[in-house]
Amino acid sequence: MFDQIQDKIILALKEIDTLKTVEDYEGQFEEDIDEIQKRFPVAFVDIDSINPEEELNSSKQLERAVYEIFVGCKSLRRTIKRDAVYELIKSIKEKLHNNTLELDIEPLKFDGVRKLVSLPSIIVYGIRFETVY
Repeated sequence: MFDQIQDKIILALKEIDTLKTVEDYEGQFEEDIDEIQKRFPVAFVDIDSINPEEELNSSKQLERAVYEIFVGCKSLRRTIKRDAVYELIKSIKEKLHNNTLELDIEPLKFDGVRKLVSLPSIIVYGIRFETVY
């Protein structure tokens, strides 16, 4: 189920016009920075963790899955305005928060944003969402 959720997150994010690239995270930020910048702004989706979830009134074993969306943009210090980055983060939050993605899951819950990388040429934020299924 966790892979179906990840696929649906990617499909939902592809509806955001301001994102140029949306795909699974497969180490893209470890590639040549100049090459990856050609694909900005990007959103790469990755599963962060899956853990058992206690459900008192159910015999079904539930799982809590946490997803991280890595959003990469050209650095704020060079070509992109701060408001544009914040609008992108806001668009992702609005698209996914309280969304079941048409799956039998609890609605995705926004779990925070953190700056992961701040270099002269790029900036990367991590946006976390979690769900139980």
